[in-house]
Amino acid sequence: MELAVEGIHTYYGLSHVLHGVDLRVRPGELVGLLGRNGAGKTTTLRSIMGLTPPARGTISYNGEVISGKKPYQIARKGIAYVPEVRDVFSNLTVEENLTLAHDPRSPWTMPRILEWFSPLRDLMDRKGSNLSGGQQQMLVIARALMTGPQLLVLDEPSQGLAPLIVNAVLDILRELRKENLSVLLVEQSIRMAMELADRIYILSDGKIVHESPPEVLAGDPSIFERHIGIAV
Repeated sequence: MELAVEGIHTYYGLSHVLHGVDLRVRPGELVGLLGRNGAGKTTTLRSIMGLTPPARGTISYNGEVISGKKPYQIARKGIAYVPEVRDVFSNLTVEENLTLAHDPRSPWTMPRILEWFSPLRDLMDRKGSNLSGGQQQMLVIARALMTGPQLLVLDEPSQGLAPLIVNAVLDILRELRKENLSVLLVEQSIRMAMELADRIYILSDGKIVHESPPEVLAGDPSIFERHIGIAV
């Protein structure tokens, strides 16, 4: 299942945020999207999911145009979105959060989820509002998998987490790569993106300014300094 974003322009009111963004996620590929704060990374994800629809350009999934469709219609195509805000159902338990999202056709059953996300096993009766940030992050990723997606769209999964929890999330994403699941990852941790991604895009001022495998970036750290403002 391939995602193709072609020349999208997205606005917030009169503010022109994305200026002709092009990117692709091929089947089984993990693609990183990096950039400074305010570069348009989250807007790109929201455009893909139909939450902030592009005014121009085309977004296709598996050859079908999905731009212009409602978010729930896009999700039903097999795309799961984990936003930057850990939007758990705070009044529901962990088990209820997971059960609510489960698609009977999904290969991700409850036992399998609890095998992968073992810290949740002892929290099944705990309400979402009583979870730590790291526990909530695990829950929202697990809940997204329960829908049985072919493409997982992740926005800053490591943000605000302790290093130990970041490493746990990294381990989960590393294992997901073996599942032939396509992933589009927006991430503040360049280390995480460089370790996981098959290809990396850099977004600056609403435009894609660089695309390459991570090895190219590792061989020329000035690319990060030029477009993100940090030396790696």
